[in-house]
Amino acid sequence: MSAPINIRVKLTSAGRHFRYACQQVMIISCHVEEATRRYHNADRTGDKIFKYNIRLRLSVLDGVRNMY
Repeated sequence: MSAPINIRVKLTSAGRHFRYACQQVMIISCHVEEATRRYHNADRTGDKIFKYNIRLRLSVLDGVRNMY
């Protein structure tokens, strides 16, 4: 295989991986938004245990999103 074709194959593969990573970040961001809504709802109702559990989930989701 010639060098330009090999580079083109690698570039195509890298582009596919990048698009997949972008989709994953968007999905995680949606989960963060949902958890944030739940957190604020628990804050309004005064449910401290539920609020704490959601806060832990938010910190994990933020960590995963930052790793991407």
